[in-house]
Amino acid sequence: SLVAYVAGDPLPAGVAQLVRDEDSRTCAEIAFAVADRYQGRCVGKTLVELLAADARAAGVTHLRATIQGSNAAARALVHKVLNVVDVRHESGEATIVAGLAGA
Repeated sequence: SLVAYVAGDPLPAGVAQLVRDEDSRTCAEIAFAVADRYQGRCVGKTLVELLAADARAAGVTHLRATIQGSNAAARALVHKVLNVVDVRHESGEATIVAGLAGA
């Protein structure tokens, strides 16, 4: 898990987590959240980049993120930062799978 802070603010600006799949040690789920006041300020991008680097170092080759269909910013961030290889839509959510080069 990662927690981001901004100088001068005692509250977290964002959090992110990486959890390996039980079935496949080379796949992991990522989740991240950014406080409203810090959205659009690269906090989420930095957290996802750091999680991807940690995942690569641990031998993970694919990341999966499940994002609310209405959260266009989070979907765009994942598409911008990661190499998306598959997207599936179901029940108002998008499940995005990304490959990690160099893993």
